[in-house]
Amino acid sequence: MKVQYGMACLLSLILLSACGVKRDLKGAGRGAEVQHVDVLEAAKLIDPSKEITVIDVRTPDEFVSGAIEGARNLDVQSASFKQQVEALDREKPYLIYCRSGNRSSRALTVFQEAGFTHLYHLEGGIKAWNKAGLPLKP
Repeated sequence: MKVQYGMACLLSLILLSACGVKRDLKGAGRGAEVQHVDVLEAAKLIDPSKEITVIDVRTPDEFVSGAIEGARNLDVQSASFKQQVEALDREKPYLIYCRSGNRSSRALTVFQEAGFTHLYHLEGGIKAWNKAGLPLKP
């Protein structure tokens, strides 16, 4: 009897823990899960016929040194980053990138917490974009 009770408790803890992980991935249940895309998938998303907004979360200096065509710069390190994100339309799709993927991962959390529903993350960031030989605007 004690063994069955112990197993039931363990199973309950595992299920509760799994539910918590899923909630965290979805931005506390308010935002959507992020679709991680490689550079070729990202290039298809950026097609002018699609209505996706590209967000570069690098610093302004990094942004002017070369960015994906049509990208908008919102510096994740800026004190006003959260307010800038909250001013965006939560229903539109966004592709988020940085230099290598680290800062954009942090930025995605802000987007998710704000309730955004269509998020894409460029794996490897602008470094992967450059390595694939895809064009940048000067």
